Amino acid sequence: MGMFKPILPTVFFEPPDNSRVITLDFGACAPGKGMVSGGFGSIKIEIYSLDTDTCLVNYSSSTEGEKPWTRCLVPRSLDKKTFEKNYDGVDFSEINKYCRQI
Repeated sequence: MGMFKPILPTVFFEPPDNSRVITLDFGACAPGKGMVSGGFGSIKIEIYSLDTDTCLVNYSSSTEGEKPWTRCLVPRSLDKKTFEKNYDGVDFSEINKYCRQI
C-alpha cells in the first residue's frame, strides 16, 4: 500500500502521482459496524461495511450549502476503483447503478 497516500485509512486514497483522482478500495471495506468518515474538498464521505459482501458509501457533494446524501451499496468484489475529481467533488458515476439519493 506504500504507493498510495491514505486520505481515509485502508479504503480511500489519493495516488501520489495524480492529485486529480481518488481511489476507493471497496475490497478493504472491513465487515462490521466500524465507520470511516471525512471531508474531501467539496465532498463529504462515509464508508463502512454492512456485511461481508458489500461496502456502504454515503457521500454528499456540495460547493454551496448542503446537498442531499447519496447512498451506495457497492459490492466489495469491485476492489479498487479510481474516480476523477471535478468542480463538484468526485465523479462517482461509475458506481451510480449501486446508488440512490437519501
